[in-house]
Amino acid sequence: MRVEQRLDGSLAVRYGERYLPVKECAVADQHKTPRPAKPAKARRRAGLRGSDWNKNFDLKKAPKVWQAALALGHKRGEAS
Repeated sequence: MRVEQRLDGSLAVRYGERYLPVKECAVADQHKTPRPAKPAKARRRAGLRGSDWNKNFDLKKAPKVWQAALALGHKRGEAS
């Protein structure tokens, strides 16, 4: 489809080799619509909380690896 605006101000629409009848319509008034209110942020549910698996974990207070191995009954120089 090809729309042509001619020098005399007329409008013509061509589809293939045929010209189709066309009328120019007036521009509609644009009404300002009020913006919708922003949705409220989703609140965090009180029953669920994050994981605390790494809380209160301090490597400086933990026993050394060899001390933990001795506590399990492994002897020095033994391969498992």
